[in-house]
Amino acid sequence: MQVIAATHRDLAADVANGEFRPELYSRLAGWVLRVPPLRERRDDILGLAYAVLDRWHGGRLALSARAAEALLLHDWPFNIRELEHAIETAAVRTEGDALIRCRYLPPAIGDRGLPRRGVPVRTMRPGELAQGTVPSAAELRTLLVAHGGNVLHAARALKKDRQQLYRWLKRYAIDVAAIRGEQRTDD
Repeated sequence: MQVIAATHRDLAADVANGEFRPELYSRLAGWVLRVPPLRERRDDILGLAYAVLDRWHGGRLALSARAAEALLLHDWPFNIRELEHAIETAAVRTEGDALIRCRYLPPAIGDRGLPRRGVPVRTMRPGELAQGTVPSAAELRTLLVAHGGNVLHAARALKKDRQQLYRWLKRYAIDVAAIRGEQRTDD
């Protein structure tokens, strides 16, 4: 029989303080794997958000640059479950919009006093795409939104040529003109 248990507490310290039974700890502590909280793994936040979007919405939705920034600024006290819930809540609230915007996120996350416009937010850094991997539709949409619909700038951010990016856009049936039009509307 195998038992997998998760806790946010330091069980070894609790055993030392007499707050946890030592025999139970010895049975559970066969393999201890420490996974840092999401607030300590900021680089994983957007990747996890894309995974939720791909799993439940087949890559049909993307994050606006401001929504991505709001996700990165949040502390995620309830970790991945809170992130999943935030993405699902926002996806339900989009009502046909192809972008998850700040106003669709739960108020504790989307209402962060972000600047309304101005400084562009880059949601994918150059070289972030692993060699030989293909970005998801949601990642491509978010990248294009972050670059104002400019295919050349998005391709440079991925360190790919423009023709490769156009092939991926065609594969996912992503309309660049529609993304440019969405950029004109406020978040």
